[in-house]
Amino acid sequence: MTRVTARSRPESGMTLVELLVGLVLLSFLALMLTGSLRFSIRAWERTEVHMEASARIRLAQNLIRNYLSAARPVGGRRRTRRTKTADRAPFFAGGPDQVEFVAPLPAHLGAGGL
Repeated sequence: MTRVTARSRPESGMTLVELLVGLVLLSFLALMLTGSLRFSIRAWERTEVHMEASARIRLAQNLIRNYLSAARPVGGRRRTRRTKTADRAPFFAGGPDQVEFVAPLPAHLGAGGL
């Protein structure tokens, strides 16, 4: 007669240790994916903020460039020694944080004029 012992039975299923190791590995993988997703979202938001600031700066520069390109000469005449002709120079005044000049009035603010 043959005896059947617990050792001779084929293994079926997983042991508790294998299940715990699998769950730990799965949780580490989920933790890494969540961390990388959060990092990506923060990087995306920073990029959007930077692009918005760049667009505002570009808009302001274009506005100033357009206004300054429309500056008109006013005031007294200036003579050059070489040509002895009269030049009219554009009027500019200002400092590091402001500038004053004479230019045509924008159409949306009124009907023409300097």
